[in-house]
Formats: sequence, structure tokens, C-alpha cells
Amino acid sequence: MKALTSSLTGKAPQLDEPIAEKISLIAANKAQKPHWFVSHAWQEPVQDFLTCLRGHATVRQLEEEVAYWVCAYANNQHELGNDLRFNPRETSFFRAMQLCGGVLLVLDPLATPFARVWCCFELAMALTDLVAPQGRFLLDIATVSQGAAELLTDGMVPSELKNEHCVCAGAGGKAKAKREETFPIELIQRALEIDIVAASASREVDKLRILNSIGGLPEEELDTNLPEPLPEERKESYERVNRSLRSIFALASLSQVVSKDLKRLMPAICQALQEDSSRRSVHLSFANSLKFKDPDLLRVARALPPNLTDLLRLDLRSCHGLSDASVLDLAGAIGRLGRLRALFLDFYMCVRLTDASVHEIFTAMQGLQEMRELDINLRGLIKVPGGFAKKGTAREELIETLMASFGKLGKLPGASRLSAKATSADRYELSVETVGNGSCLMYRAITAETTVADILRAVQPVADDHMGAGRYALDFAVHVMPKEDAPSLPPTMPTIPPAPVSDSAKDQAEGEDLDLAGNAPSDPPSDCRPPKYPTGASKQSRMFVSCSVLAPLTAALRRMPSLRKLHLNLTQTRQSAKAAEQLTQTLEQLAQLQILKLYFTDCPLVDDAAANSLGKSLSGKALRESILCFSGTAITDAGMAGLCQGLRRLGEMQRATLRFRGCHGLTVASLQELGEAMSALPLLQKLVVETGKCRQLPRSHARRYAGTCEKVLSGLTLLADHPHN
Repeated sequence: MKALTSSLTGKAPQLDEPIAEKISLIAANKAQKPHWFVSHAWQEPVQDFLTCLRGHATVRQLEEEVAYWVCAYANNQHELGNDLRFNPRETSFFRAMQLCGGVLLVLDPLATPFARVWCCFELAMALTDLVAPQGRFLLDIATVSQGAAELLTDGMVPSELKNEHCVCAGAGGKAKAKREETFPIELIQRALEIDIVAASASREVDKLRILNSIGGLPEEELDTNLPEPLPEERKESYERVNRSLRSIFALASLSQVVSKDLKRLMPAICQALQEDSSRRSVHLSFANSLKFKDPDLLRVARALPPNLTDLLRLDLRSCHGLSDASVLDLAGAIGRLGRLRALFLDFYMCVRLTDASVHEIFTAMQGLQEMRELDINLRGLIKVPGGFAKKGTAREELIETLMASFGKLGKLPGASRLSAKATSADRYELSVETVGNGSCLMYRAITAETTVADILRAVQPVADDHMGAGRYALDFAVHVMPKEDAPSLPPTMPTIPPAPVSDSAKDQAEGEDLDLAGNAPSDPPSDCRPPKYPTGASKQSRMFVSCSVLAPLTAALRRMPSLRKLHLNLTQTRQSAKAAEQLTQTLEQLAQLQILKLYFTDCPLVDDAAANSLGKSLSGKALRESILCFSGTAITDAGMAGLCQGLRRLGEMQRATLRFRGCHGLTVASLQELGEAMSALPLLQKLVVETGKCRQLPRSHARRYAGTCEKVLSGLTLLADHPHN
């Protein structure tokens, strides 16, 4: 870590000899390229300032060569006014900003920079007028609390990114939230009151020149006094800066405001965001937050600036407090962003969402015809369409609800009739989960003799921040499973023992259909029935998105001819074979697609039809990178052959990941077909092929292949030549 002391041209400043000698020890008589621009008001002790820089360098894991540009050390403080006589884009601090990748704002205990015109000007120029070398300026905020540096970082730092990618999705975001929870977020409240006209400066002439520069006056008029009253055009130029800065800090503080229950700040923060009509992108993460609930998302959705064009990224993974009530409103907000070019929505493990909100999100996307990048994650949404759910219910109310749902106390109503209608099934599975944290309370097979009392004995109280102590929650559904595919139960979750059933209870149960949602059960559509090669009922029991939800998504993709990057994570979604086929057929219309990541993992109804249509859609595309996951689907050798027909014609492919784990319809012939297809790609450098737990493959073949293209292909070829090893 270094503070930049040499000039940006590489020439040593004209200073007294002793001072110049000290500087030369740091600068080494050569130019130092600045990486971080430091903005502060010099109201904190120098020791605190250094503590902030050391803490920032440590958290960001910066190398020793990384330099911070600090005005006090890089500029002659007695000549700052003269420096601003020229075009602000020619000043030393502006040239430094152009070389930096981010701004480090150092706050004193009173958050003085938000009331200083120099600091506001620096932030406005850096964060609204410039493009950083990596494409976007980062804003990190540092302060000292109880002698230690506290930091809010723009995105995850290296250690958190490593957790996110190498440990599990969401681990990095959780670590970031933990690290930032001690930051005194109340300091940011002053940023919501920024008024650059009312801000102060140590010299009035500096303030005058800054305001005139913002007002668009030429260099020769920078010393002109401000007119009174200010013309509307000048007022608007200043207010534009105010709105931009307020929204920047509103976004930077929003997740911490939620996690610390400072909800009193939410209206002001959302107002600051909504008023910034010049904002083109919004990036918010509430990952793993049990405190981010429907009212909060409603406020955020309604506060989205109307002119977003570049990006909307919302990381809502594991936000168990969200339901359709707020996501439906979010869908409406997205539908109003007709010129949006990049959309990222992560609903991973948002267990209270149903088909209704997902359907509306996809429907809203049909108006986003300028879309270039689309990333949607629906993995782990476990609520079954039309199922029964009750949140935050006292135990007595829970029992009453169960009684009403089952119809009668005693034997599970209609179980015998349902068993008779579904002759291939003799077991039913009841999945009981908390809405608050998604963890399983009860996951057991039940028989026709299981009683409501048996179920209630297995229900445990929920005590967490979301549900509150002494509350109960159920989210369950019944699934008919073929006898041979009934899941083996975990040793810690034994089958519920049957309880004695009275004759009267038997009589009462006769003639009643099993109905957990208030509707009589019906046979599923023909294209929603279990596949020939099922992947296990335990996975089917956790599926969410119904057969009809993908229709609006398919329609939306047809209206995105300029799409270049598509990432759809449909893991564990209950799609029909027909819906998956139509989705993959639509990809043929995306002529400009360069990156495709498509996850059908644990979608047991997806079969050869989807694989064949995907192969046809990919043929001749200019794809450079792809991840195609068919693990846990019903794909067979026939589907692999169709897919490979398209893969072999991806002449620009450089990196490919193909996953077929647990695809029991694949044989060694598929490995041979896949090896031949990938060998035909001249630019392919990295390749991953996953075929673990495929029952029809020999054990030596059913594994993961990863590495350089040559290494993986040689392994596939060797196994194909020796199919019985």
C-alpha cells in the first residue's frame, strides 16, 4: 500500500530538499499509477485515516504496489484554487480518477465529507462522469469505530468471492454481510441530505468555481458570482448532482439498513433512489436475509428509477420472508423498464414463492425487447403449486388448520381411495418445512394408516428472527410415487409409526378424497407424468415451477433478438417435456447468443425431445461459452445423439461444461458420441463432462472429466474404446 506522492507525469514536484528526499524514498523517482482515489475531509485524526487505508488494503487483499491517490500528498494544497481555474477535466485529481478503478470514501464520526463541496464534487465527477478501466467505478466506504477500521465494499472482496464460487452459492454474500454488520450505517443517513449548493469549503472561491463548473460555465467565467435567484437551469444542474449522490449512497447502505432493522430509514432511501431519473443501473443484494420481507421489496420495487437501461440486478437468494405479494409488484416494475438491456434475478430458495409470481415475472419480461443479458435463477423453490401453506401460526391454529385441511381427525382422509385409484403407488410422502429458514422439520413417508396426531408429534417449534419464538409453520404436499421408486428414509427421520384407528374414524374417512389444497386430486397431464428413468421421488417432492409457467418465458425469449448472454437455472423445476422442448426450440431464434448457461438439473420430466431441439437450436451458433446441465433428467442415447449434432457445429466454442449426472438412460454409446462431437471444435480449450451415477455406465466410466480439451477428450476416447472396463 502506497500513498501517491509523485506527480502524474512522473516528474518530482519542486519542494525543499529535505522534503524531496523523503518523498523519493516512497516514490522511487518514478511515476506511480493510482488504483484507488481517496476522498475525505481531513476531519479525522491522521491515525484513523491510516487505519482506514490499512483496513481497506487488508480486506481487498491489495498488493504492496497498489497506490492510493490522496490529494494532501499528491497536490500542492496552496495552489488548489489555481488548479481549478482550468477545465476541471484537466485538473490533477480528475486525471488521477481516470486512472483509478474506484473511490475510497473515508468518513469521520460526523460524516463531514457529505457537507463539503470538494468531497461532493470529487464523488460526483468520479461516480457519475467517468468510466473506470474495468468498466465501472467501485465505491468503498471506510470509517473507524472503537479503534478498528469498518468498511462497506462495493461487491464482494476476494475471500468472499472464493467462498461464493468454491464453497457454495450464497456463502460469499453471507460472509460479506457478517463482515459489514458492525459498520455504523447511521453515518450514511447524512448522505441522503446532500445539497452541494449548501455545502461548505475552506475557501469561498473554491466553492464558487466548483458550482460554476457544475453549472456548465466556460473556464474564463469560473470566478463569476452566482446569480440571485438561481435560474431554473442552474438549479436543475445542481439538483441533478444531489440526486445522483443521494441514490449512490442509498444503494450502498440499503442492505445494511435492512439487516440492522433500521427500517425508519427505508422511506428516505427509497425516495432517494426513485428521484434519480438519470440512474441507468441498480445492483442490490439481500442474499440470506431473513429480515428482508414483503414490505421492503414492495418499497424497493416501487422506487426503481424509471430510466434504467444498463442493468437491474437483484440478489434475493434465501430471502424466506418474500412471497408472491411483493414479487408480483416487482414484476410490474420490471415490465415498465422497456429499455433495460441486462436483468439478473436470483430467487434461489425463496421458498414462499409460487407459480403466480414467477409467471408474472416472465410475462413482464416480454416487453424487454432490447435485452442483451438475461440471468434468472429459480433453483430450490420448493413450494408445490396449489399446495397448502400456513405461516406463523400458533400451535392451536395449526391444529385447526390441519383438521380443516384433512377434513376429519383420525385416519388421513381418502388415502384408501387414492391408493385404489393409483394402483402403482402404495406410499405417500409428506414434506413439512419451515417457511422461515427452509430447513426440513419432517420429511417422511406416510402410509394409509398415518394420523394427524402422528404428524403433529413430528412438528417442531420454529424459533428464529423471521418466525419468532413459539410459532409454527408448515409447507407440505402429498406426492404419489411408484412403489419401486419410494425413497429410502434418512436414519434420523424414521417412518412415522401407524397409530390405531377407531372404527368411527374409518367410517368417517370412507368416501373422502385426500385434499390438501381444497381441491379433489386429479391425474396429472400426460406430459407431466414421471419419466421412464425416474431420478427418485425425493427430488420430485421438492419441485416447484409447474408445467405452464415456462410458456411466458418462452414468449419473452422470442422477443429478445439481441440477446447475447442467457443464464437460466431451472434446477428442480417441475416442467413438462413439452414445455422444455418449446423452450429449447426458442433458442434457435437468438442469433447473437454468445454465452449460454442452461440448467435442467433434477428436472425428471425433461427428456430426449428437449435435448434434440436444443441440438438443432445450437447448430451453427457463435457460442463462445456454454454450461448445459441435464443431470437427473430422462435423457437417453437418442437425446444425446441429437444434442451432439448441434454441439459439433459450434466452431467458436472455447469453454464448455456438460453435466449428465444421474442420467440412467445413457450408455457408453453416449460417451463415444460426445467425445466425437467435442473433438470437432477447433477452438475448444476447457472442457468439463459429468457422468457420475449413470446406472447403465460401467463404474469406471461414470465419473467427472475436467481439464484441458485434449485431456478430457483423450479420457473419453479411451473409455469408449474399452466399454467394459
